[in-house]
Amino acid sequence: MRYFLFAPLLLCMIAVLNAQSVERVYPDHDFSMLLGVVTTTNGDLYVAGANSTLLRSTDSGASWEQMPMGDHRMHIYKLVTDGEDLYFLACRYAFEGHPELWPDGYSSILFRFNTRQQSLEHIPFPLLQRLELELEYDFRIFDLVATRTSLYLSYAGSWSKILRSTDRGAHWEDIDFPQVLGTLDAAYFYTDANTSD
Repeated sequence: MRYFLFAPLLLCMIAVLNAQSVERVYPDHDFSMLLGVVTTTNGDLYVAGANSTLLRSTDSGASWEQMPMGDHRMHIYKLVTDGEDLYFLACRYAFEGHPELWPDGYSSILFRFNTRQQSLEHIPFPLLQRLELELEYDFRIFDLVATRTSLYLSYAGSWSKILRSTDRGAHWEDIDFPQVLGTLDAAYFYTDANTSD
């Protein structure tokens, strides 16, 4: 009789101990906003969003795998493709990031994800030295467009600019556009102050 009373207690203890050994690996939070969807020319589907979300499906969405992000923790808010590689704009978590990749005062960074090598590469800000900023933080990247041959980036400092690169972000050139046009955009992300993310 003692055995029958002891057995349920033992099973409960095993279940509790087993549950305590579970560790959340991905994602960092229970929920991530979806902020971008693209398809490459080989048919792979990619989705991106907050909390370092960059997922790939090779079977039309039936299953998904997280792409390697290394030590980067970011919110991806704009995702485009040239048909082969992915390009995206991201902002860092509120209190974390890599200082060498996230210059103080700048809200977003441009990255390329090489789909063949499954690797992430930072693309340095173009023409940063030529900007005449009124304030140190007065710089925003607003939009990104990729074609098979070119990458376009719109940004604003003391004035708005559009840049074009024909070599995957290695070199950039200014594109003239009417100065009566301006750029206005914003992206907001929930960050739990208790977790300092």
